[in-house]
Amino acid sequence: MRIPYKKIRDLNWSYRKKEGKRRCNINLYNFYSEPYTYFKSVLYKEISSILVFFFQNSFVTANSLTILYAFLGLLSGILLATGNENLILIGLLIIFFKGSIDWSDGLLARLSNKTSLLGSLLDEWAGLIGSYSFIIGYGFYLYNKTNEIYFIILLIMIIAFRALDIKNYFYLMTTYRLYNNDINKIQFKKKFLFKNKSKKYNVSKFKNFIKKMFQSILDDRSRSIDFICLLIFLDTFYFDVVLLNYIFFILVFKYAILSLEVSI
Repeated sequence: MRIPYKKIRDLNWSYRKKEGKRRCNINLYNFYSEPYTYFKSVLYKEISSILVFFFQNSFVTANSLTILYAFLGLLSGILLATGNENLILIGLLIIFFKGSIDWSDGLLARLSNKTSLLGSLLDEWAGLIGSYSFIIGYGFYLYNKTNEIYFIILLIMIIAFRALDIKNYFYLMTTYRLYNNDINKIQFKKKFLFKNKSKKYNVSKFKNFIKKMFQSILDDRSRSIDFICLLIFLDTFYFDVVLLNYIFFILVFKYAILSLEVSI
């Protein structure tokens, strides 16, 4: 049975509104509270609704869309790193639009009643690939532009800091064990797993404020990534944007602080 486009679109809008409120405390229907987030959410919802309408009775599955999303994230980083203007432009366009694929997989899974924990894990995995790929592409873009080797060194530092994030490691291991129905064997300190528990675990409000501040600086949300991509576009085709160098320095410092989050 083929579900009408209007019903798919209505379901998509309704679900995203609830998710925006639950996960980010954002009203995706309110333009004035978060203008850019509103714009991107409308774009993603419309594109994902159209894609799911055409894919609903095809061989395309939700997990295959997630894998495509991961591939696009990897490809975009490679294109940024090439140093070729045309390929960089293609990479920037992929980064701007690939989120619509991410919004399509979950919608397709819900419509086909094939939601699963594996699908959720794949979704997180694809997002991680896109995040790392963008950072790597960004670092090589700066290296190609300036021919300064320290950008490669800083890039390695960012990857190392993210890999050494102990709290994130606990999140990943917990999710893995949940997937394997091994929850009763999980042994860890709760302070590594739950946010906003500063009173319970005697974390000072000041330290909690510092952590949140660094987490919000140039985060992985679309608004931050798109801002950097806009600067890369201007730097590639119009004029030199020195701010790109400083943003990369800020990212290094941010991930250095966050990797020490457990100890501070």
